[in-house]
Amino acid sequence: MAAEDVKAGKPDPEVFLRGAARVGLSPLRCAVVEDSVHGIQAAKRAGMLAVGVRTTAPEPVLAAAGADLIVPEVGKLIPEDILVRLRRREAPQGE
Repeated sequence: MAAEDVKAGKPDPEVFLRGAARVGLSPLRCAVVEDSVHGIQAAKRAGMLAVGVRTTAPEPVLAAAGADLIVPEVGKLIPEDILVRLRRREAPQGE
């Protein structure tokens, strides 16, 4: 997905929702890795897990935008951490 593929830019969730639809996934099963406040806001508005990367915004700013997880750089992402969080979102409440 690219800016040309959507009508509205971030923080509108259109780009993420269209991307999920394109690959046939529910937003609950998607994680977005972003380094901007607008990107985090768009991910949350799309109903997706938002992973903030502290490259352009400090941790408190990303947290205030709604980041579910924050890492210092993309190389510090641990895929298992993201998968655990996605599975929790999919589990029925009370489990």
